Amino acid sequence: MRTKTLALTSILALTAMAAAFVFGPQQMTVKRGRVVEGTLGSLQSSDNNRLVVENGIRISGYDNPIDIEGEVVCGAPDPQTMTLAIESAATTVGLVEYVEMWEWNSNRFVEVYRGPIRRTDTRTVVDIPLCWRFTGSGGQMKIRYWVDARGPVTLPKWRVALDELTWDVNWQ
Repeated sequence: MRTKTLALTSILALTAMAAAFVFGPQQMTVKRGRVVEGTLGSLQSSDNNRLVVENGIRISGYDNPIDIEGEVVCGAPDPQTMTLAIESAATTVGLVEYVEMWEWNSNRFVEVYRGPIRRTDTRTVVDIPLCWRFTGSGGQMKIRYWVDARGPVTLPKWRVALDELTWDVNWQ
């Protein structure tokens, strides 16, 4: 399987506000799909600088047309609250985006959000319950973003544009 890895050399994703921080992925791997434009830095804030990914070839019905995994080190485990911000748009209707986070106790990805992708830029903020489950002992977090066709898709080739994928983490 061919994958692409995008990495930041500095932590562009960190914005301090008291004991709350906003983090974006520091490393991402596109496991399925083709990057058309943008970089990992495109996900750090809502600024119309997008990571655009085109659907990939599906060898079986179990393959996701777009599958992206990312990691961030937020610096400390056991946050009290966490929200996830996703801003996305698609070139066709009938697509559903899924966000999963790595649960360190069970060693598996757990779904934290699922919803339709609109044709216009739409920002969704998701509260992450029991958020301490999703940070490792060194404050690591892993995320998996994937897209599937769940309705009548009007185009054989379609694209998803991600403008933001960030965590807002609070330790107070």
